[in-house]
Amino acid sequence: MPKVALLFLARGAMPLEPAWREFLEAAALTEPVSLQRYTAMLPVDASNEMVPTELVDAGRGAAATAAVAAGEGAPGSVVDRQRLFSVYIHPPPGYSYSPGSVFAGLEVPNRVTVMWAQYSVVEAERRLLQAALLDPLNQRFVLLSEACLPIYPPHLLWAQLMAEDKARVNACATPTPEDAERRYVKRWERGMHTERMSKTHWRKSAQWFALARPLAQVIAADDHVAPVFERECFTYAPDGKVPAPPHLQALLDAGFRMQKRACVADEHYVPTLLAVHGLDNQTDCLGVMTHADWAWPSWSPKTYQTFEVTLPLIARLRAKKWYTPEPDAACDPGPSLASADAVFRRPGDARNLAVRRPSKRAGTHREFVPLGPACSLFARKFDGKSIDAVLWAAMDCEEGFAWHRICM
Repeated sequence: MPKVALLFLARGAMPLEPAWREFLEAAALTEPVSLQRYTAMLPVDASNEMVPTELVDAGRGAAATAAVAAGEGAPGSVVDRQRLFSVYIHPPPGYSYSPGSVFAGLEVPNRVTVMWAQYSVVEAERRLLQAALLDPLNQRFVLLSEACLPIYPPHLLWAQLMAEDKARVNACATPTPEDAERRYVKRWERGMHTERMSKTHWRKSAQWFALARPLAQVIAADDHVAPVFERECFTYAPDGKVPAPPHLQALLDAGFRMQKRACVADEHYVPTLLAVHGLDNQTDCLGVMTHADWAWPSWSPKTYQTFEVTLPLIARLRAKKWYTPEPDAACDPGPSLASADAVFRRPGDARNLAVRRPSKRAGTHREFVPLGPACSLFARKFDGKSIDAVLWAAMDCEEGFAWHRICM
């Protein structure tokens, strides 16, 4: 059965791990009623697919390397027990998760030291994709942080991502002054121009994406755009508030003077690369995957504290569209939630979830009704200290996150 690869770009500790453990425990308790429909999505022969051999880390041993490639963790672990998701994580080099952690043994090899607002963020994302592509069952790829949470139950998220034929990336452009401003064309540097990439390809999208396998392969195999971004797209503040990337620091140490620059590579690399390859039309032109509250004057979105994790917050996260020509329009998750229950069941149970656990949102659906592309699937940022409130909200199967085991 095809999987969704959850790719975590982490600073180290995972304070929301209990939430992800519960989410995966719930995933282990459900499967599609029609397995054949989804197994047809898998390639007949994956032997000719790109396998990045540089990911093989001899120091891990064959068994550990295989576990990372499959994103399954240790035998019998919660990741191993469910079939909907695989898990990969990129913490700092040398960092490992303790035995018993959801993420133990799932650290990708050949990690890089990530510096905020620098190209190293992109390279870490590419290492995650390269590792996940080793498993041909992985057909969708979702980038997450340690502060992200799912705002829907696992069976809905899996069905939603499998139903989407366009990436949750905005690689689109229109020839208008407003669009040029949205794409931050002012961040383009003349040194980025190559025989294949020009200013017309410059794009901007949210860092957190959802991709199908063909686009993930394009990103993982790129050897043209990535070196240009590494050299030219960086953030630097002469006052020292933003450390310079290593290649620039060497010049600064030698007395070279540099003006302030703000080119956030992780906002531009993926959509620009896809535009270079003429794949603009394979993205949804919105790039909405993870909800964030940017109503604060900061480079980072608001962090939700314990007292803010409430049922009304979950309703707002689900209801608010990122962008629509009609400002008051909202996402309606009801049909998607009800139809997901109708097309999933407990493993081995003839009854679907809607029959097994009747809900006030039950309907007569025979097919999954997807959410629109402007509706978020995850949200950030949640404070690690809010975990008790988060788990409480997960147990509310009607108005909460509904990804606790009791909701399956």
